[in-house]
Amino acid sequence: MARQFARLWRNVSIVHLHNELFMSPTILICGATGTVGTVLTDTLIGRGVPVRVFVRDRAQASLLGHPLVDVVEGDVRRARTLDAALVGVDRVFLLSPLALNQVTLQGHVVEAVQRTGREIHLVKAPAYGVAPDASTQFARWHAVTEAQITDTGLPATVLRPHLFMQHLLTAAPDLRTEGVLYGAFGEAALPLIDARDVAAVAAEVLTGRGHEGQVYTLTGPESLTYTEVAATFTRVLGQSVTYVDLPPERYRSTLLSGGVPSWLADSLTEWAQSCQTSPASTTTPTVAQLVGRPARSLEAFVYDHIDAFRPPVRATV
Repeated sequence: MARQFARLWRNVSIVHLHNELFMSPTILICGATGTVGTVLTDTLIGRGVPVRVFVRDRAQASLLGHPLVDVVEGDVRRARTLDAALVGVDRVFLLSPLALNQVTLQGHVVEAVQRTGREIHLVKAPAYGVAPDASTQFARWHAVTEAQITDTGLPATVLRPHLFMQHLLTAAPDLRTEGVLYGAFGEAALPLIDARDVAAVAAEVLTGRGHEGQVYTLTGPESLTYTEVAATFTRVLGQSVTYVDLPPERYRSTLLSGGVPSWLADSLTEWAQSCQTSPASTTTPTVAQLVGRPARSLEAFVYDHIDAFRPPVRATV
């Protein structure tokens, strides 16, 4: 009886240890409450993969309390708060909101990873067209962080998505009330991508092997001008939507009137102009190659968010 009990206890202990190891998050998501980070977290736990999310406010973590989500509260502005979040982690997803001190904030994450002394795999999702001499401020900022990561010698993968389709959600009020889509892109063709596809690629990279040292350019399945984007809305919504191309200064003023900070309005206007002067209309098959299905089309995106774009039905008396 004693031997049977000892054997049973040993087996229980092994199972308990196995469960502890399995449930211990090895993936840290910085930017878990953003457009991509939220979907990425959902995708990973949907696969049964435990994750750790680093957030400034625990209340922001929509999955707080989920058995596969470990929430660590901290602030990248206070670099040392990252140390606890990195305990036991071997992969980090890095995507932070646009900010004037973005280079410093993302640098804190890279430096914290270095302090661990371990070969943690960094997966960074920056802007499209990154280069030290890029025409846009966003791209130059990301180039600085990429160079910092390279200098560490850490294993890393870089995701370079084009403009998110989710950006069109900010135009929903004008679409609903005026049937107008405003922009400053001229007739530049843009390979818009659904942020959900970026998250799907990130999930593959974070859970797979052989992605170290790779730079993946991510686009949707087709390049569309904003005139063609408006035509897609017209077709899906069953109502006329017209694209109105604004001069740069008026586009900037429109952003400012919508509450966008001046530095960000300047950068977005600069980026819109760069799309015209340095068009990047080439699509890539990367999403399909890594995820195993085609990237979502703009038409599919509009259908999925049709309630946001369609005018409310007026009650009849």
